[in-house]
Amino acid sequence: MLYHWLKNIIKALTSKYFFRRSFIFIMRKSSDVISLQEKLYQLIYQQIHSGKLKQGDKLPSENEFAKKYQVSRVTVRKALQKLVDEKLIVKKHGLGAFVSQPSPTESLVTGGSFSDSVKQVGRHPSTKIISFKETVYDFNDNTFLNGANVYQIDRLRIVDNTPVIYEINYFPTDYTFVKTGDFLSHSFFKGIEKYLNLIPNNFEEYFQIFYANQAMASHLEVRSGSPVMEVTQVVNDKNGAPIYVNKQYIDSSKYIYAVKHSK
Repeated sequence: MLYHWLKNIIKALTSKYFFRRSFIFIMRKSSDVISLQEKLYQLIYQQIHSGKLKQGDKLPSENEFAKKYQVSRVTVRKALQKLVDEKLIVKKHGLGAFVSQPSPTESLVTGGSFSDSVKQVGRHPSTKIISFKETVYDFNDNTFLNGANVYQIDRLRIVDNTPVIYEINYFPTDYTFVKTGDFLSHSFFKGIEKYLNLIPNNFEEYFQIFYANQAMASHLEVRSGSPVMEVTQVVNDKNGAPIYVNKQYIDSSKYIYAVKHSK
């Protein structure tokens, strides 16, 4: 009796019908998860494209999404990541997720001006002075300041409330006016024109990848060791005479640096 009962149980467990039903159950559970993720993605996608969520708007937190739509945080996180991958939203460390805005593009069209580039796309530029010191320019990068004593001014360039460029400027120590509050609080281009009667309008540029150190990463709100674009720029006057050197460390996910050539 017991033998026949066990035999029937084993037969049922190994039947095609049992496996087929189990497989259908597993697939159905999996598709439900994917469906919830896709539904949430589509909901946010449509709100962005319909204008209900506008550029720069802050999205609800993962917890708020999960509670409102009765889904797990994992489902929310995957839906948001898809929107990040498609550059429809951007996540800011410690602040949350926001609807993406057009990335400002600095190019020859704007004369290499950060402020003009940002204003062209309807955004607000600002600058924060990080440090000022006298040092030696020792990069050995064939610029006119190699080995010279210089004034070093570190600045953070900001679009709306988002830091996009960590900039280090090097001026000859003959330019004592760079120490004044008037110069530091305004456009360096305008300050040079005012104090030296020179118009910076000629640039030599060198590009390479740089991995942000901890201090720079903290200011740019990226992880330490993240790749950023380093632009070394020798700023010249209209006759090609060098005025100063700056090094820009650009988070290119937020700010685009364009170079145009013509024959």
